[in-house]
Amino acid sequence: MAAVNLLAESAAVRLRASAPPGAGEELAARLTECGFPATARRGGAVAGAGESARKWREMAARKEELLLRSRGRVAWTIVALCCGSHASHILHSLGIHVDHGPL
Repeated sequence: MAAVNLLAESAAVRLRASAPPGAGEELAARLTECGFPATARRGGAVAGAGESARKWREMAARKEELLLRSRGRVAWTIVALCCGSHASHILHSLGIHVDHGPL
């Protein structure tokens, strides 16, 4: 089973219990060779509370970083839309009518 998180740019793969020993390490090594840094780790209760807390902190930090990066794009998109709207009003006052189209 595999789960992908596009926002965090991460994926988790759970191997079947019947997978041969070392299959997780081999998969992680092959993914890393292909340019996708990966590590094999044990999941479930074996990971422990400390490991879960560390993962949660890493995920929260990654989400915060993504949010900060996206703020600039959203702000500039709004600026562009506002400038376009103001430009159409200026053109209209000069007698140039721009077709806004149906919205």
